[in-house]
Amino acid sequence: MSHEGEALLRFAIVCAAWAAGQVLEYALGVVLPLPVVPAIFAIAAYLATRDISAGGGGGDRYWRGRRIDRDRWRH
Repeated sequence: MSHEGEALLRFAIVCAAWAAGQVLEYALGVVLPLPVVPAIFAIAAYLATRDISAGGGGGDRYWRGRRIDRDRWRH
């Protein structure tokens, strides 16, 4: 899966979490001026999906298009 596909999948998961939060808020009859429950669900989904990778990457991190060498910064 490409990076664009991963981002789209992550966006869909966050949107589904937001919708689930809204449904739960409505089902419980909670009336809040701000969408607190959906926001909590969406943030949790965002944090839970931050490590979606294109298989086999093993958590490579990049900054400005360059791979970060973790061993360089270890003391």
